[in-house]
This record gives sequence, structure tokens and C-alpha cells, in this order.
Amino acid sequence: MDFHVQGQQEQAATTERQIVPAGRRTVEIKRAEETTSKWRTSDDNPQGNVLALRLSDMNGRFSYIFDDISQTDGQRALSLMAALGRRPGGGVVSLSPTDLVGQVLDVEVRHYTSKSTGKVSALVDAYLPAASNAPKKVAPQEVGADSIPF
Repeated sequence: MDFHVQGQQEQAATTERQIVPAGRRTVEIKRAEETTSKWRTSDDNPQGNVLALRLSDMNGRFSYIFDDISQTDGQRALSLMAALGRRPGGGVVSLSPTDLVGQVLDVEVRHYTSKSTGKVSALVDAYLPAASNAPKKVAPQEVGADSIPF
């Protein structure tokens, strides 16, 4: 059944989020899957196998950051592991999508402008190593001549 109400046409609110600002960001992995990407095909990776990550800022205020890590990009996988505070075993980097979802890490974000569409996108420029759990050393404070207590 349709109801017609005169004079009350509501405009659909746009829910598109703003792009993540460039710089260092703490993000959460919201989605991770092993898939293929035609943009990541190469002689070494003819199917374009990737680990597709969808990252969100901690407050969910901005649009997702998409990062597809090619199966042949071992250095990027190592950087991701270091950002998670993990080390590879036996020279093999093994990342399971189910283990990645919900993980929090720091990244360096940069912006990219598409030459064909002019659209600006946020990209992961680098995965930043996890902070050490060791207590941080406090830098010694300088004592000036005017701060001597006697």
C-alpha cells in the first residue's frame, strides 16, 4: 500500500564520508580477504593474488582506506607483520585474513589523485612498526642557572 503525503518530500541525506587526512594514523583492520586484482597481475603473479585489506580510522569518521598487498610483495607483508608486532617464522610471511580482522596498527597515509577521474584517494604509504612494550626512557631535563634551589 502506498501513502501519499503532500508537501513533505525529504531529500536523501548523503552518507559519504570524507577522505582520511594524510599523515600518521591509527587504524583498525575491518576486513581482510584473499582475492585477485587485475591491477596486481604480473609475470610472477599472473592471477593477481592479493591480500585485500579495508582499514578504518579508530572513530569511523572517514572513508575506508583500501590496501591490496600483492602476493609477490614480500617486503610490504613484512612491514604489515612488523606493524602488528609479529615476526616471520622460517623466512615465510604467513598472514591469515581471519587473524587480521580487528587488529589495530599505525600507518602513514598519503593521498593520490587519479589521472583519469581526478578523484583523490587515501593510500597506505607505509605500515609503521609496532611500538615497543618496553618502558620509554624519559629524556633528562635541562637545569638552568635560575632553577637551582639554593
